[in-house]
Amino acid sequence: MQADPVLPFWFVWPLALVVMVLIAGHLLAMRSAKDRIPASRYRIRSVNGSMMLAVVPLLACAFSVVSPDDQKFFTLLWMGCVGLLGIVVLLAVIDGLNNLRIGHREASRLIAEHRALLAKAAADDLDRRRRVASARSESDASERDG
Repeated sequence: MQADPVLPFWFVWPLALVVMVLIAGHLLAMRSAKDRIPASRYRIRSVNGSMMLAVVPLLACAFSVVSPDDQKFFTLLWMGCVGLLGIVVLLAVIDGLNNLRIGHREASRLIAEHRALLAKAAADDLDRRRRVASARSESDASERDG
């Protein structure tokens, strides 16, 4: 006797298709914005999106097609799903660490830029004060002479 799968086909596959369309849309949107995304972030997220596109139908199959009665195939399929989900999570962690690296680099660049602007403003202020002092001393000298 063949038992039913974990969830009905009519419930799982429409959800899987919606999720796959969303993932594909995200990948296409990322591709169109490739010039505005750091290369390392683009590569990691592209690989992760591709992995998710592979995992979703496998999960849908594991939930709605394969019966737990077929123990070998059911176990093999679920082990594959868990392994691929582990890779997706690992890629997400790598993406997070990469974002920290990019953020630190950007913060360092902004701090250096801010320091340069402060130094320029201080130099401009010093120059302005010297001109004012020079103008005052010339004015005082002309009053004494006149």
